[in-house]
Amino acid sequence: MRSLRGIPSTTAAIDVICPAWNRSEAIRPTIDSVLAQTFGDWRLLVVSDGCTDDTDDVVRSYDNERVQLIRAQRHGHPGGPRSIGPAASTAPAIAYLDNHDLWMPDHLAVLRREFEGGARLVATGNIGMNAQGEEEYRSHPSTGSGTPSSNCSGRSTSLPASVMCASTRCTTTSPRSRPGH
Repeated sequence: MRSLRGIPSTTAAIDVICPAWNRSEAIRPTIDSVLAQTFGDWRLLVVSDGCTDDTDDVVRSYDNERVQLIRAQRHGHPGGPRSIGPAASTAPAIAYLDNHDLWMPDHLAVLRREFEGGARLVATGNIGMNAQGEEEYRSHPSTGSGTPSSNCSGRSTSLPASVMCASTRCTTTSPRSRPGH
């Protein structure tokens, strides 16, 4: 296993980047929703944005080599950790998941299917839930409108809005990610 910044590195089909700051036990449902994916060839990179609580310990408590922690200096905004994650990625595709969001069990499978069908970028909408767990709205991935709709594949699969892309075209923060490179 190779190592980048002291993190064990395996090549998965999808690396999931999850920025986190002081989420403690609240990050567990997010991690659990990734562990519940029907598509299993993923690696979750939780990027700790200088956490000062026990978030890092909670992430490390998972006995699953696919759940990995990257400790970073505090940026104060998820953009910093979202930029650090792709640098640690070895997968051909990257998906982003915020630390308070949950995925439906087939979320990565649907994104991967679209990606394998030739898409370079796949985006989904989100489903807004109230405190009772009842659906209140669905947003469209391209417009963000709160009207009922489905994601790019024609059916709803995720609670949060989500993006998956080819890692070589995903961000503008590293030379390998610029279009044409």
